[in-house]
Amino acid sequence: MVVPVWNGADRLGGTLYSLWQLLESQPYSAELVIVDDCSGPDAARVIESFRRDVGATVLRNARNQGKGFSVARGMLAARGELRVFIDSDLAYPPTEIEAIVDTLEKGSDVAIACRVLPKSRYIMSPT
Repeated sequence: MVVPVWNGADRLGGTLYSLWQLLESQPYSAELVIVDDCSGPDAARVIESFRRDVGATVLRNARNQGKGFSVARGMLAARGELRVFIDSDLAYPPTEIEAIVDTLEKGSDVAIACRVLPKSRYIMSPT
């Protein structure tokens, strides 16, 4: 799983640990690749602490490159046969990743979650 990150230190620790727990509970092996898009020092500290705790792969962009660059960099660095990315603000529930993986395992080359489709569940953050 690839997670592009830019700042958001106040919610980042909880997000990363919940994603890690989700991956750890799966019947397949998985990796977590965090791409820090040159976050400020607070988010960088959270990411580094998380990396030390769980051993996730962390890539840090030398300068802010944007989400697209960060996702591409993470996808290229990931080693898994199936690769999924999720935004660090968890705009859709991480449990929906299972549907993405299921679609890929059934032979799709690409599966895209969309917040506006009738079957989608989109959760707005109160902050």
